[in-house]
Amino acid sequence: MLGLVAIATGESAATELWSQGDTSLEFSGSLRQIVLYSQQTDGDDFEAAFCRPASEIADCAAWDALGDTDVGQALTRLRLRLDLQATSWLSAVVAYDSQVFYGTIDTLEAALGARESDTFFGAEGEIASSQHARWTHRLYRGYAQAEGRLGLARIGRQKISWGVGNLWNPIDRFDPNPPLAIQGDENAGIDAALLRWSWSDFNFVEAVYAPGASSQDSRYAAHAHVLVHDVDFSLMGGVYQQAPTVGFDVASNLGGAAIYFEAVWADPRQQVRKIGDSTAAPPDDFWQVVGGIHNLFDVGTGLYVLLEHLYNGNALGFGSGKAGTYLNFFEERDAPSPFPPVAVPASNAIAGSSGVVTFSQNQTGLMLGYDLTPEVRADLVALYDWNGRSAAFFPTLSYAALDWLELRLGAQFFAGPRLSQYGASEHRVYLFADFYF
Repeated sequence: MLGLVAIATGESAATELWSQGDTSLEFSGSLRQIVLYSQQTDGDDFEAAFCRPASEIADCAAWDALGDTDVGQALTRLRLRLDLQATSWLSAVVAYDSQVFYGTIDTLEAALGARESDTFFGAEGEIASSQHARWTHRLYRGYAQAEGRLGLARIGRQKISWGVGNLWNPIDRFDPNPPLAIQGDENAGIDAALLRWSWSDFNFVEAVYAPGASSQDSRYAAHAHVLVHDVDFSLMGGVYQQAPTVGFDVASNLGGAAIYFEAVWADPRQQVRKIGDSTAAPPDDFWQVVGGIHNLFDVGTGLYVLLEHLYNGNALGFGSGKAGTYLNFFEERDAPSPFPPVAVPASNAIAGSSGVVTFSQNQTGLMLGYDLTPEVRADLVALYDWNGRSAAFFPTLSYAALDWLELRLGAQFFAGPRLSQYGASEHRVYLFADFYF
């Protein structure tokens, strides 16, 4: 399988549109072009052969179509951003995206990968669509912030980052990114209100409330962070989509390296009826734990090495039959008598409120990074699934060609048995190009 993609992580300098005293307005923007080639599943063919009875879904003939279609996809995204500094303590940010997806977009993988919309403002939508293209828009960031000596208050669509994990981040219950995300620098953000009280630069307590599209989707939590003798400690507690959750993390230095650890316990309450279950029930309470170490070794221009391990007590398992891991993305639902129960796409409740969704309980990740030249950098992410004995390899080559242009070429390769974390995944190659203005 092949894929082409281009990505950039830098940002151009903003253009000041207006300034007077403490008041200023700045504008910036970027244009991202992504091209991807892989093998996926034709959505129409799959739906036509899909077995509605839940008892037949595991070995349904529809699964024979998995990965049988060469897929070329592309994305063009225009992002415009305004930063307003109204006074010395009051500011606002608005970032708006207009996106066009084109190529083969009606695939099973795209349908199952689409997250349920849980935004409160609903500031996103589809403008137009056709058989091979879709034009959407969204508010990427949009918040107002008041900041003073004792802390800050922020309301609107924002990014809230908690936890110390690099590849997996179970404490981040608001907007985490999986380690194989092609757009790893993208976070949809969450509509929320945040209050933070600080008594020093590194010691603070904050509270967040994020209303959902319905009351059961709401999330509210508190987070405390302290620095004691060069050791960072954090505590977190809250309720995320009806799942009471507590967690902590710690990070420090060990010689020239940095070590970190985070752990979360959750007790989900939303009902889930997995395929084969006679009744719906909430998932069992579970732990998610991440520990890691990273260092920059004095080799050439500097070799970055990170090693991280994840234990996921809410691992979904490898499924069964022809469906394999895809079985986890469906639930069973009663049909009108005398018809048998039917299979329907699963809700987000299968994850028990967590953004870390895996089939395997134990995984280890390795990251390597090296600057070949001041403009060219090579990176590698390798993940190993201890339960299914599968692996993923994610090499990338980045080129900061100019101040206003960055390119990235990457690939994802997978190995292992079909019933494993990565064995059924399809290879892909991609290219990103980011233009800043």
